[in-house]
Amino acid sequence: MKYLLFEKRLPVFWFVLLVLVVGLSSFVLINKVGSKEARQETVSTVVNDCIGNMDQVRGRRSKFIKPLLLTDVLVQDRAMSGLRDHLQGYINQQISANALQVASVYIRKMDNGSHISINENELFNPASLMKIAYLITYLEEEDMNPGRLQKRLYFDKHFSAGNSQNIVDFQLKEKTFYTVSELLYAMIVYSDNDATTVLMQNLNNAVFKKLFSDLQLPPPPMQGEYFIGTADYSKFFRVLYSSTYLSNSSSEYAINLLLKSSFKDGICSGLDSGIPVAHKFGERVLNNVAQLHECGIVYHNDSPYLICVMSKGNSLAPLKRVMGEISGIVFQYMKTNS
Repeated sequence: MKYLLFEKRLPVFWFVLLVLVVGLSSFVLINKVGSKEARQETVSTVVNDCIGNMDQVRGRRSKFIKPLLLTDVLVQDRAMSGLRDHLQGYINQQISANALQVASVYIRKMDNGSHISINENELFNPASLMKIAYLITYLEEEDMNPGRLQKRLYFDKHFSAGNSQNIVDFQLKEKTFYTVSELLYAMIVYSDNDATTVLMQNLNNAVFKKLFSDLQLPPPPMQGEYFIGTADYSKFFRVLYSSTYLSNSSSEYAINLLLKSSFKDGICSGLDSGIPVAHKFGERVLNNVAQLHECGIVYHNDSPYLICVMSKGNSLAPLKRVMGEISGIVFQYMKTNS
C-alpha cells in the first residue's frame, strides 16, 4: 500500500532517474575515497594491435597458485619490420666486410611486449652473461632467508685456470673477506671473474637449477659448454623489470647493480649520453674466434626497450663497434617512433 502511495506521488520515470543519480554519485564517491591508493600503486597499459597466439610462463608455487612470470605474443611486430630490415641489412654488410661472422639481435618494447628478432635460432656461449643467473639465484635466497647478502666469504688468491678475462676494470684484494653483497657488486658492475668464482663455489645449486626450470630455459650442463639464444636470455631481464620472479626489493636491487655496469663500449656507445641502461656484457676469445654479447634495458623517456645482441667475429674490437652501431640504429628508431 505504501508503494502505491509513493508511486502516485512520484512517477516511475522520475523514480528510476533518482535511483540512477544516487547510484552514480555513490560510485564516484567510493572510487575517489577507496581507489586513491590503488591508482598511485598501479599503472595500466593499453596494448594496441595485440595479435593472438599468446605464450605464457607461469611459476609452480603450489597446486593452486601459479603466478604469471612471462607473457609473449608469438608473432613478431609488423610495425617494426622496417627496423628489422634495416638491422638485417647492416649485419649482412658487416659480414661481407669481415667485421662479423654472425650476429643475433632481439628487440622488445617493455611497455607492450612488441618485439622483433634477427637470426633468432643462432645459439651462443653466454660467457659472463651467465652472471645474471647467479645474481638472481643469490637474491632468491635472500628473499627466502633474509641476511644471506651479508654473509662473509673468503677470497684467497686470484684464480687462473679457466678464468681468462679480456676486459678488466677491477680486481679483488687477495686474502680478504667480502660480503656476498660486495661480491655481487664486483661480479655485475665490473664483471669480475674472481668474485664470480667465489660466488659459484658457494652457490645453492638447487635454487640455480630451479631458476632455469621456472623460466623454461635449457638447464646448464654439469660439464661442458652451455648455449642460449637472445630471446631466451632476455627472460632474465624481463622478470627483473616486471618483478615477477623476485620480490620488488630484490628486483630493484638487481636493476640498480646493472645500471652501474662499467662497460660502455657496446650498447651504451650508440645512445645519447645520460640515458640510464641496465645492462650486462659477456666476452670470450677461444681458438681465434671472439664472442661479444650484451643485453640491457634502455630507459628512453617513458618507452623503455630491451636490446640483446650476441655476436661472433675474428676479434673483440670490431664486435664492440658493430654492437654500438646496432644499438644506435635501434635508438634512432625508438626516438622517432616511441
